[in-house]
Amino acid sequence: MRGITPAELRFGVRHEGALDVADLLERRSRLALVDAERERAEDAAKEALARDE
Repeated sequence: MRGITPAELRFGVRHEGALDVADLLERRSRLALVDAERERAEDAAKEALARDE
C-alpha cells in the first residue's frame, strides 16, 4: 500500500476516533478518493480497527 503507513491508520483509529473502514479511509486518510487506493488500503484499515478493539 502506498500513501499511508499502518501507524497512520492506527493513529486515525486511536486518536481521531475512526469508527469503521469507511470512516478511516474516507474521512481520516482520504484514501477512498481513488478506487484503486481504497482497494489496496481496505485490508490494512480492517487490521488497524481490529487491533484497537
